[in-house]
Amino acid sequence: IAWGGYNQVTTGRLLPSAFYVVFQQPQMLDAANLGAVWNGYLKETSFFNGFQVAISVSIMVTGVYYLIRHGGVHGAPLVFFPPALIYVVSILVPFPQAQWTYESRQHLDAILPILLVLLVLGVAWVWDASVAYIEGQERLDSQMRGHLQFTLALAVVFLLGVPLAGAPYLWSQLMPEYSRNVRNVAEVTIPMAQWLNTEVGPEARIATLSPGAMRYFSGRDLTDATGLNNAEAIGEPVFEYVPASGADYVVAYDNLYIRSWPGYEEVASVATQDNSILEGSRLVTYRVGSSAQEADKNQVQAFIPSGLTLIDSLDVGDIDDEAAHSWEAEPLTDTQRRTYRAGPDAVVADDAHVTSGYESFRVRSVPGKDLTIVKRYDAAVRGAVRVIANGQVVGLWRFPPRRYFFGEDQFVVPGRFIGGGTTLLRFENIPGDGDAAVNNIASYYYWLYVPNGGASDTP
Repeated sequence: IAWGGYNQVTTGRLLPSAFYVVFQQPQMLDAANLGAVWNGYLKETSFFNGFQVAISVSIMVTGVYYLIRHGGVHGAPLVFFPPALIYVVSILVPFPQAQWTYESRQHLDAILPILLVLLVLGVAWVWDASVAYIEGQERLDSQMRGHLQFTLALAVVFLLGVPLAGAPYLWSQLMPEYSRNVRNVAEVTIPMAQWLNTEVGPEARIATLSPGAMRYFSGRDLTDATGLNNAEAIGEPVFEYVPASGADYVVAYDNLYIRSWPGYEEVASVATQDNSILEGSRLVTYRVGSSAQEADKNQVQAFIPSGLTLIDSLDVGDIDDEAAHSWEAEPLTDTQRRTYRAGPDAVVADDAHVTSGYESFRVRSVPGKDLTIVKRYDAAVRGAVRVIANGQVVGLWRFPPRRYFFGEDQFVVPGRFIGGGTTLLRFENIPGDGDAAVNNIASYYYWLYVPNGGASDTP
């Protein structure tokens, strides 16, 4: 009954969905995922940090005692159920790189009531069986009976006391984190809430990706866009839900995607040096709706071609342009269209092909002249490629981080690699070797430049 309730609450199915997961995604059963679950079971749950482990040990000790005392399989469920919970959670919930989320934590938190019920039942069974055993031994003298009763009482105290004795230590470990959280609230949340109260009219609707203290200190009825306290937002894409909710402003910790979103415009921010809650260090208020204009995708936005002449370009995603440049990629894993900022006042809508292998194409060139390649790329998923010109390895191109989603970077092919009026370029993906360890490379646009005037062979 308890297991059925657990599945209903956490997965929406009365029967375990583990069987489906096993056959559909067996990679989730690897040791790393199981280790991540154990790590969360030990110390990452949202409130009772480590409490489950102490209770589980007590349950298993109770089961072993009952198993030895009565034989058979009477105590087996108590012995095997806690480890089974860890295993089943590991196949129900993927934990990539041990990243914990609210969704994964709620699975482990849901285990605690089940363990408490088992602990109480186990202690009750042992107590009842032991009392019956003591009272049934008429030949035992009073001294032996007293020893058995003392041993039983000591066992019960141990079973109930171990979890409680360990709690102060575990809670003491929480205090530094709690202090940091309080400091974050004082340094970030309260100043932002005060700014909202003084600078934003009471009629404005405000959504937040940082619910909790913000709602309390702002004294406003904020719309939770995360789904933690708002069922309407569950499963909805944040960028679509916020404007659909009628929000005039959205408060969120800064990240590349949200600052690049064309529908948001930053109006205020508060920074902290040590954010214990999220990765971001700035809490930002964005106005929903922006005056940024859509730029011509055929033009570079950040790169300044000083002393260079544009000789060719390739619009990846344009079938005709790809054919004209003999463009190819293998394997082609995805085709996507993105609309994001390329700068504070420029929005670009562009198509891309994504590959985990290589891409190649032929471009115009000038013999002996350096060929500067400028690429528009996904600055959130950067990676690295090996650059090959006319069959010769030129070097490694690592794409650097940028402030906005659409990044631009350049790579210079020295003139000694350029032997004719056209050059065959090939970019081979190097998984995990970029500034961000990724396995796929997205290409949106290429521009090719040569120096003004004579040849310039870069060493």
